[in-house]
Amino acid sequence: MVKFNFSVPFGSLFKYKPQKFNYALEQEIRSKLDSLPSVTKIYSNPDGSPRVPSDSEFKTIADLQNLYYQRNYSEWNFILPRIPKEQLELFKDNTQDLKNFQFVTKDAGKIIDKIPYKDETTGELKWRVVRETEKAEGWEVPYFYIVLPAFIYLLYSKYTAQMKKRQSEGPEWAEKELRLRAMEEYFHGDTEKAKEFLSNEGKSEREVRDRDDLVVARILAGDYDKLSELKKKLPKDLIPKVEKDEKVTI
Repeated sequence: MVKFNFSVPFGSLFKYKPQKFNYALEQEIRSKLDSLPSVTKIYSNPDGSPRVPSDSEFKTIADLQNLYYQRNYSEWNFILPRIPKEQLELFKDNTQDLKNFQFVTKDAGKIIDKIPYKDETTGELKWRVVRETEKAEGWEVPYFYIVLPAFIYLLYSKYTAQMKKRQSEGPEWAEKELRLRAMEEYFHGDTEKAKEFLSNEGKSEREVRDRDDLVVARILAGDYDKLSELKKKLPKDLIPKVEKDEKVTI
């Protein structure tokens, strides 16, 4: 049997399970960071020229990225006063140093290349990261905060426009107009009394039903042409003629 698997953007929200603060993990990260010659200029020399890290340094950076993936902490760990001050300081120091490596989450796609380039404005050496899925990184923000709200607003605007048009031009308007004109005739041309009579405000369900029955009776008892003014006189050449059989005489 063929099975179909459906995935939606919202599904990742339910899979997210933050873990508790891991002090041992932070200590391991600090150990890796301290083993590097520099965390701020790992890819550049003191004179600003590009620097290629050694194989062991690349391995350490790869280990740091794997450890970075494990830092899946909940913000409540830092809001609630449960973490000792020295551990929290270690976490902050690690976070600051890890920013120099520009690590991203797993769903950003696997890094397949890094291209060095010089910033024309500052002269600083920077790296352009090439991934397997270039557009995977950061799609959640524009989707949830730009595309989705715009789509919902468009649907809502179209729905309200159709409802307003239906009320002002469609069958609902014609029905309201017919009911109003029928009751205007009932109240001898008093429009305000007719509108008050047709309003549901302050009326029970039984009173509304009785009122509607009276309105329908007034419409059926009235002159259709006078109430609706929908019938128009047709030209003589458009009036259908009744065929006569010459053999039949009355």
